[in-house]
Amino acid sequence: MGVVVTGTALFYGLGLLAMLITYFMPSNKDKGLTATLVVLTTVCTWLLWLITFMVQVNPLIYPIMPVAEVAVE
Repeated sequence: MGVVVTGTALFYGLGLLAMLITYFMPSNKDKGLTATLVVLTTVCTWLLWLITFMVQVNPLIYPIMPVAEVAVE
């Protein structure tokens, strides 16, 4: 599970960096919306990465090799 923890920490760090960037942006009326969108984007991309990683580590459907390719000459 080292890869999952490393990837999660990476997304957490990038999300924190994006939040800091939005915090130091010039004031405008949409600052709260921007912060919400940054958090939502970070969570959605992390979830996409995690699901993709988990499917590749433990596939539900394994590849089936044709019988003709299995025969050794």
